[in-house]
Amino acid sequence: EIAKKEDCSRVAAQISAVKSDKIQIGREIKNSEPITPMRSVSEFSTHGALVFEGYIFKSELREIKSRKTGNISHLLEIEMTDYTSSFYISKWVRGDEEIAVAKQLTGIWARVRGTVQHDDYKKDLVLQMSDLQEIPTQRVREDKAAEGDKRVEFHSHTNMSTMDAMPPASKLVAQAA
Repeated sequence: EIAKKEDCSRVAAQISAVKSDKIQIGREIKNSEPITPMRSVSEFSTHGALVFEGYIFKSELREIKSRKTGNISHLLEIEMTDYTSSFYISKWVRGDEEIAVAKQLTGIWARVRGTVQHDDYKKDLVLQMSDLQEIPTQRVREDKAAEGDKRVEFHSHTNMSTMDAMPPASKLVAQAA
């Protein structure tokens, strides 16, 4: 019975829908913790615990049945962007409260903490999340230029560059005009 009380208090401490209706999983992530841009993370960089901030554009809670025991586990899979890049985020969730919170994540801005690992199933880098908290909505820059005033930049390699390319610069300029 003591173990049950400890489990309940641990779950209550880990998962909380804060009084201001902000979603939180795990511990609080302080504003003073450095935020890592997603574009700066690669499989060759070494990293411990990282903190990302961004918009959750997809979340899915999957039930996975163990072949050995037949037990059902819940895997939370999140796709998040900070508008420099996007990242897969995953966490094994337990308990009814945590599952209920996990179902409300699509469309919110959040700060997440975890460690980045290569996932053999996704064949990509995935942040193994330990903590998540909802943050105020961030403003995304809007394109306010008139239709005819938009600027387009082209990047190309010509026969003058060291990259493999065939066309001379004059032909590319003529084609763009």
